[in-house]
Amino acid sequence: MTGLGQVMGRFKLFNWDPSVNRGRPFQRSDFYSERDFRQTAPYCLTLKPLGVDNHCAVYVPAGNDEISFFGIERKGGPDFNESDRAFLCFAQTLLGSARRLALERDKLISRKANPAALVRAGLTYREADVLTLLADGLSNQETASSLTISLETVKEHIRNIFAKTGQRNRFAASLWALKVTERDRTRSTILHLPRVVVPVRFS
Repeated sequence: MTGLGQVMGRFKLFNWDPSVNRGRPFQRSDFYSERDFRQTAPYCLTLKPLGVDNHCAVYVPAGNDEISFFGIERKGGPDFNESDRAFLCFAQTLLGSARRLALERDKLISRKANPAALVRAGLTYREADVLTLLADGLSNQETASSLTISLETVKEHIRNIFAKTGQRNRFAASLWALKVTERDRTRSTILHLPRVVVPVRFS
């Protein structure tokens, strides 16, 4: 795959460089005529065997050194148009946001949500327990079993959590819980720093 990647990387359409087309969607016709494209190594080695005639892609920013692209391919028919490009622009925004959230959660996932911190942030004790378990990856049913409450009660707590935190789904609420825990931990560390008494001598 490394050798194939090096071969394909020599062609702008498959260079996977974020600066290609200034980060906007790009397609075959931006760089090649249909005839010239069918003579390139990427087409002959990968697209032709799959029956793919046209390729359109866009860079997905993730806020780190990772380079990701999202593309669509078409078997036969005309080249991509402005509507297709508009769709990729829309997908670029959504996928970039989702990827950044995932990376941010990965950084925090090694830490556990702290129920006490969530209570200090405005949740009830039971809501904090529920959200802590959700942040650990438990399902609604597993959370209900762990806390010895009904599934409907868990769902009611989740609705209340969404309302209080302003989050719309479990993933975002879990990320919120981890952030709150991290801020609370940092604040506690600052508050408990040892006091240093510096003697002052007056002459």
